Amino acid sequence: MDDIPTDIPEELASAMERHPEAAERLRSRPSDDAEAGLAALAELQRSGALEQLLDVAEVLSLLTAALDDEMVTSVARTGASLGELGDVAADEDTRDGVAALLEAVGEAERADTEEVGLLGLARTARDPEVQAGLAYLLAVARALGGREETGQ
Repeated sequence: MDDIPTDIPEELASAMERHPEAAERLRSRPSDDAEAGLAALAELQRSGALEQLLDVAEVLSLLTAALDDEMVTSVARTGASLGELGDVAADEDTRDGVAALLEAVGEAERADTEEVGLLGLARTARDPEVQAGLAYLLAVARALGGREETGQ
């Protein structure tokens, strides 16, 4: 194939030599599209982008080959579980309760805390805010216990 232009990158020239029938079809039907395609391919090769595209294609091919039925089933189960969790989290009361709990955790993290003994705990239990918090925690415990009894 002596008539391969010298300005075409070596890899493209090599490909044309390995596939002479395709190269001949390109030569026999020269068109603006084919010339533009070859020029774009040559530019991609010169800039290194062609090699990167080939690497990406190879990685995608390996990933596709690595996916087996068990993996696909596992991903589907995870998606279904996330959907169920989303349904529960979409409940307004649940959303408000979780938001209140997270805000309380943030406040507790910012608070100055110190160790307390049994007497300190007894004194603190008289605080209306602590009583309200304990009542809420007891309500959560009661609801959890009820779910355990019904097997949910």
